[in-house]
Amino acid sequence: MIKSVPNHPFSVTKTKVYLDNCSFTRPYDDQDQTRIHMETLAKMDIQKMIASGDILLAASDYLISENSMKKDEDIRNHIYDFVVKNVVIFVSDRDPKLDALIKEAMGSGVKDVDSAHVAAAIVAGCNCGR
Repeated sequence: MIKSVPNHPFSVTKTKVYLDNCSFTRPYDDQDQTRIHMETLAKMDIQKMIASGDILLAASDYLISENSMKKDEDIRNHIYDFVVKNVVIFVSDRDPKLDALIKEAMGSGVKDVDSAHVAAAIVAGCNCGR
C-alpha cells in the first residue's frame, strides 16, 4: 500500500528517488577516500533537492526498520528526522506487491535487505534510486 503525503505539489515530471541506509550514512563514512567523498557530495546535493521539493523522496518500512538498528543515536535520529520531514511516498511492508518483487530481486543475486529496498522503490514508482 502506498500512501502519498497530502497537500504536496506532486508532479509526475519530478524525479522520485529512494535512498537506502547506505546512502543516508555515506556522510558519516571516512571521507579520506576520493570515491566516498564524491559520493557524499552527490548525496548531500540530492538531499538538498529533496528538501527543496525538486526531487520527491520515497521511503519504506524497511528503511525505517534498518535505520532503527543503528547504534549511533545521533545518526539514527538525524536520518529518521530527515525522512519523516521529507517523505512524499511511503511504502508499507504490507503492500501485497512486495513479496514477488523481493523474491525476483533475490533470485537475481540481490541481498535480502537490498532486495526489499529495490522492491519498495519499484512499488513507489521511483525512476531513480540508490
